[in-house]
Amino acid sequence: MIVVQIKEFQLIKKVLLCLFMSLIIHFSLVASTPSKRNEIRESFFKASYDKFTFNGFQSLLKEEVFTNKNTYRGYLGAFSVLKAKYNGNIIQKLKLIGQGTQELDKAIKNDPDNLELRFLRFSVEFHVPGILLNKSHLTVDRNFIMNNAHKATALSLSDNFVSGLLSFLKYTEYFTTKELDYLSKKLS
Repeated sequence: MIVVQIKEFQLIKKVLLCLFMSLIIHFSLVASTPSKRNEIRESFFKASYDKFTFNGFQSLLKEEVFTNKNTYRGYLGAFSVLKAKYNGNIIQKLKLIGQGTQELDKAIKNDPDNLELRFLRFSVEFHVPGILLNKSHLTVDRNFIMNNAHKATALSLSDNFVSGLLSFLKYTEYFTTKELDYLSKKLS
């Protein structure tokens, strides 16, 4: 009888230790999530012009980093479009662009108020040549970004990301100097 109780006690101890360890792992992931998301954001923009960064971008895309599954889905879609850029086969390029934009559009349909998804789609539509992609969302997303920039504080954007994003938005010429100043204040 005592032997059984000791074994049960040891089993309970092991279960409690496992639970404790999994809580530690969970909280360490949660604590590192904002910096991981910023790393993904920064890598996304760099990957659009740097193949070396692109190769590392996929390994960063881990679902547990995102608290919002639609944001994760949007980044997967954007990744497919980026992949098309570095693929030499034209048929494969078209397929990847189609799949990627479809994923991104589904994510936005499921979460239409997601500012980060709108930034992603704006970037994708701006970069992909018009012959390969309908650019019908550029103006809609541009207006959404302007009208919802005040929500950016909830995204915990890094200074590097904000700087790169503002440079990109200026480059697109879809925003006036006054609008860029406004965005700079709201995104920082």
